[in-house]
Amino acid sequence: MHGGAPAVAEVPAWPLADPHVWLALQAAFADGSWGAYQGPQTAALIERLVELHPTTHVLLCCSGTYAVEAALRGLAVGPRDEVLLAGYDFPGNFRAIEAVGARPVLVDVQPQTWS
Repeated sequence: MHGGAPAVAEVPAWPLADPHVWLALQAAFADGSWGAYQGPQTAALIERLVELHPTTHVLLCCSGTYAVEAALRGLAVGPRDEVLLAGYDFPGNFRAIEAVGARPVLVDVQPQTWS
C-alpha cells in the first residue's frame, strides 16, 4: 500500500501440492462422485469434522457465500440488524447479509494489515 515494502517476499504457488489431496481427487473422479453434493466422501468428511470440533451438527456448503448466509441465519441475524464489514470485502458477503434482510455496514480497516 502506498508503495511500501511487500508483506511477503514471494506468493506461494496455489494450490499446494499434496499427495493426499491428489489421491482423493483421483478417487472422486474414478467413482463418478466428482462435483456431487452427496458423494461417498460426504459422510466421512462430516464425521471427521465432528471429531475435530466440539459440535454435533455440521453443514457442508457449496460456497463460502452460502456458508456466511447459513451462519447469519444460525445466529438469527435479520431485518433491522447491522453487520459490520471491512471497507474492502468480497461482494458475496454483502449479498449474504442482504439475503437475511440485514444491513451491511462498512468500517475502516488498518492500512498496515487490512484488519
